[in-house]
Amino acid sequence: MSELSPVSCQWDRCREEFPTRDELLLHITEEHIKPMKAMLKDDIIIMKKLDKAKCELDDISQSPSTPFTPVFITSFSFLDT
Repeated sequence: MSELSPVSCQWDRCREEFPTRDELLLHITEEHIKPMKAMLKDDIIIMKKLDKAKCELDDISQSPSTPFTPVFITSFSFLDT
């Protein structure tokens, strides 16, 4: 009989390991999903605009004739208001 290998959480930067998938599921539910806050509709609109702008920047940066360095947004602290 083969021994099962542990499963690790891949949520963001979490890498905790669990002996079973059931324990992993419980961890994800309790530690990652339940603590999440619902987003306001206005925040969703802002996030969509940021995603669209990033896609446009990616398109521009892929163009070989345009010398351009894309700017990546790493913090959305302005959404915490």
